[in-house]
Amino acid sequence: MATATQVDVTILEVIVIGLGGAGKTTLMRSISQQSQWSDSPQRGWHSGRLMVDDSLMLNFLEPPANRSFDFLWMRELIGSVDVPGYIVVFDATAPEYFGEAISILQTIRAYHEETPCVVAVNKQDHPDAWSANDVRIGLGIPDDIPVLPCIAHRADTVREVVLQLLYRIFDTYQ
Repeated sequence: MATATQVDVTILEVIVIGLGGAGKTTLMRSISQQSQWSDSPQRGWHSGRLMVDDSLMLNFLEPPANRSFDFLWMRELIGSVDVPGYIVVFDATAPEYFGEAISILQTIRAYHEETPCVVAVNKQDHPDAWSANDVRIGLGIPDDIPVLPCIAHRADTVREVVLQLLYRIFDTYQ
């Protein structure tokens, strides 16, 4: 008679962060098996869940954001959370907001220097989008941070972003 064995599931929480309209919610919905708002879309946290395999589950957490970037609130948020990784979403069609977006990345590095993060340069299907390489060079993003092209509504490009983050997370803990 076969007996069932219990498998421990590792749950990793990943913060998906960026400016309003960058594509965070779309990115999370395109890869998550479950997606929900904790309060309301205007004020609450959005979360998504992905069962990677029998032993690994990812919980994606998106803090509320709006177009008027509040640096002090963002700094306090980043300073107070302890997660194994971040996905920072940039809107590749809005270079006028790149300064605010890079400040999120710099804040993460200031508070959590060793925490893996990746940059998802979203909206690569738009004709006016900056390429991931142009964003890296133009903003001086260090080579140790992957800057990846992304189309948030296409699961294949989001999957690559998530995989690159997971590679870095598991490399950090080995």
